Amino acid sequence: MQNVHAFVVGIDQYAQHDWSLPGPCANALAVTEWLLAVNTPPQNIVLFAEPFDASHEAQLERLEQLGVRISRSADYAAIDTHWRMELQKARPAGSRLFIYWSGHGFADHDGDRVFICRDYTHPQLKNRVLNSTKMLRQLHGAAYQHFSEQLFIADVCAVKANVDISADKHADAVRAPGTKQLIFYATPEGEYAKGDDGRGVFTRITLEVLQQVKSWPSLPDFNDAMLVFFKKVDQSIFRVYREDATGPTETSVGKLPAARAHTLFESVFNLLSQIDLRQHLSSALSAHGERSRRAGARICPGADRHAHRARVARRRRSRSARAVRTAAVLAAAARGEGTAGRHRRVAG
Repeated sequence: MQNVHAFVVGIDQYAQHDWSLPGPCANALAVTEWLLAVNTPPQNIVLFAEPFDASHEAQLERLEQLGVRISRSADYAAIDTHWRMELQKARPAGSRLFIYWSGHGFADHDGDRVFICRDYTHPQLKNRVLNSTKMLRQLHGAAYQHFSEQLFIADVCAVKANVDISADKHADAVRAPGTKQLIFYATPEGEYAKGDDGRGVFTRITLEVLQQVKSWPSLPDFNDAMLVFFKKVDQSIFRVYREDATGPTETSVGKLPAARAHTLFESVFNLLSQIDLRQHLSSALSAHGERSRRAGARICPGADRHAHRARVARRRRSRSARAVRTAAVLAAAARGEGTAGRHRRVAG
C-alpha cells in the first residue's frame, strides 16, 4: 500500500440550517483507520473532517500525531483545490487513488452525482457543491494518469430532494488509456441508514469486504465481493451504482421495511383516490369503442363486422375487470393488507 494515496471526506456539520447529522465523520474515521491498518503511509492520507461535536477530537489528534494530513475544514474551496491541484502533482507511474466521501449527496436533473460541501447555503452559496461525476471523469484524464487504478466509494444520503444548486459543469477530460476506475455510490431510500455503532450501514459492509483482502484490492474481485456482501443487507434498500470498464450499472439490494413500504403504498393510493377512475375508464373505453367501430366499418363488412364488435366488447370487459382488480389491490395495500413481497417489488 506504499503507492496508495487517499482522499477521505466526512461531513457531519453543515452551514445550511437543520442539515447537520452525526455519522459521516465516524464513517470517514473508520475508513482512515483501515487505510493505516493495511500500511498506507500516513502522509499519503488526506482527511477532510467536519465532526458534529467534540466526540471525535481525541481520535483526530491521534491520527494527526501519526502523520495523517487532516483538514478541519470541509469547505468547497479546500476540497476543490485538493483534487484539482494536489492530486495532479507528479507521482510514480502505477500509483493508486482511494477516494471516500460520506455526507449529503443526490443526483441533479442531468443525472450527475452531486455532494454538498460544508459551506453550502441557500440561496447565497448554492455553488458550494462537488459534482463528483465530473470530478471522476477528470480523474480519468491524462493529468491524473499516474493513478493507474482508482477506487471511489461514497456513503451518501438522499433525504434532501429538489435542492437548489449551481454545480460545476466543466468539460470532461479525454480518458487516459490504461486507467481503471471502480465507483460505488450507495443511496439509502429515505433517512440516512445508520447502524448500531453510529456508522453508515454501507460503510460498515464496505469495510467488512476491505478487511478480507487486507491490502489494495483487485478491482474486479472487490466488485464481486461487494455484491455478495450486499445481498446480506436487511436494514434498508440501497441503490448501489458502480462503474468500471464495462460501463455503469445500478442495482437495488437489501429489503424494504414493511412500515416504509406501507407508507409508499398509502401515498400512491391517496394520489389515485383523487382521480375519478370510473369516469376516466368510461371515457377511455368509449373513445376506444368509437375508434374500433370506425375501424370495423372500414375493414369488417357484413357478418365480419358483427364478429369484430363482439371481440371489441370482450376486450373492453377484460380491461374493465383488470382495472377493478388493480384498484382493489391498491386499496388493500393502503390498508396494510398487501404482502411484504409485493411491497418490495413495487418499492424497489
